[in-house]
Amino acid sequence: HFLLQNGKIQKKKASSSLSPSAQRAIEKSLKPGGARLYSGTTVTTRGSQLIPKNRKTLVHPVLEMETAGIMKRIAGTGIPLISLRGISDGPQAPIPFDLEAMVDENYHMQMGKVLLAILKRPAILAQALKMSKNSQHAAINEAIATLATLELETPVQSPE
Repeated sequence: HFLLQNGKIQKKKASSSLSPSAQRAIEKSLKPGGARLYSGTTVTTRGSQLIPKNRKTLVHPVLEMETAGIMKRIAGTGIPLISLRGISDGPQAPIPFDLEAMVDENYHMQMGKVLLAILKRPAILAQALKMSKNSQHAAINEAIATLATLELETPVQSPE
């Protein structure tokens, strides 16, 4: 696990990882829908940031913001944490707009800002609809993977 702050990546201690049996169970559950499981490197950030290009040591990096608060709360408790992600966007198909520019300080979507962005660049409407469809597929696959994991007696293994 890594933390990205101000364009710099810092390595953090891993809490735990999927057990081999959990990996096999997830792969089996995702196969009928054509989805795949990739083990990767979680890069947690507070707010939108780009992963620096000199990231050769990061295997399948996934930039995400949601796990930061959870990790902060469980630090030092011994509670194992794994992060399963359904990926809907990436470097080849990024979010087509600046999400932070369209929300207020409490992260509530501001419809006026959304409409203004669409008026300025109508093409983002089609991109946003595609992203919505991709997000649906990602959420379904993440739910399938989570259920496969939760059905196991020991889905996690502690770091060595």
